[in-house]
Amino acid sequence: MTTISGSGSSLSALRAFGVKSQVTANNVANVNTDEFKKSRADMVEGVQGGVDVAISKPGSPEKGNFATNASPVQSSGTDNEQKELSNVDIAEEMVNMMTTEKFYSANTKMVQSKDDMLGTVIDMVS
Repeated sequence: MTTISGSGSSLSALRAFGVKSQVTANNVANVNTDEFKKSRADMVEGVQGGVDVAISKPGSPEKGNFATNASPVQSSGTDNEQKELSNVDIAEEMVNMMTTEKFYSANTKMVQSKDDMLGTVIDMVS
């Protein structure tokens, strides 16, 4: 098994948290979209020890009667048509967004520290 360097690990985490931010933004943008199913981005260990993202759609309804699903339904009033509402919880998405931002910030500081140390070593050598 090949291991990934510290800066490589931080860079792969930055990419992963960028994807996680995009998933959260998509969920928030579709909070009022009928029948929208939120996505979930989970961090998983990459092949070479870095960080990858696994995107899933938890709570996807099974085909069938809307009345049996846990998601709220809305009647349009005409022809007794029912639409399933979005399953996005805006409070949960805001918490996800804030924690993702903190992890992203921590990884940028790791990359910056590595750059600073390399700069110091180059200055000492020259």
